[in-house]
Amino acid sequence: MKHVVTILGSIALLTGVTPAIYAQTNLPTTPKKGENIYQQAEDKLKSGDYLGAVAAYNQVLQLDNNDADAYVNRGIARFQLGDKRGAIEDFTQAIHINPANAAAYNQRGGVYLIMGDKHKAKADFQQATKILNGQGNTSDSQQPPNPDAPPAPQ
Repeated sequence: MKHVVTILGSIALLTGVTPAIYAQTNLPTTPKKGENIYQQAEDKLKSGDYLGAVAAYNQVLQLDNNDADAYVNRGIARFQLGDKRGAIEDFTQAIHINPANAAAYNQRGGVYLIMGDKHKAKADFQQATKILNGQGNTSDSQQPPNPDAPPAPQ
C-alpha cells in the first residue's frame, strides 16, 4: 500500500525540532509501477535519510511526473536538507497537479513562514484550512498554524 508521508504543524519547523511524520492510509491500495521505489523513498524519509529520499523520489517522479504526493514528500526532504527554494518548487508543483492538496499548501506555507514571508504563508495556511474544512477535517491537529500568532513556548 502506498503511504503518503506528510508533516502537518509547520510550527515544529520553526523550533528546529525534527517534525513528527505520520502516514495517511486513505490512498488506493492497488499496486502500481514504482511501488517498491516509492516505499523505499518513504522509508528513507521516515528514517531521516533525506539525501536518499530525494534520490528515491526523483526515481518515482521519473516513472510518474504527475504524482503530487511524491512532490510533497520530496519537498519535505529538500527542506530538511536546507533547500527551501527547492522545497517550495516541489510543493508548488504538487499544488499544480492537485489543487486540493492541503498538505502541499500547509508545507509551502511553513517554508514561507520560516523565510519571513508572512503574507504568502498566511495565504497558504488559509487555503489548506479551507480545503481541510471542505473535506470535513476540522480537528485542531490538522489545522495549519496561524502566522500572526505569537510563537509557541518551547
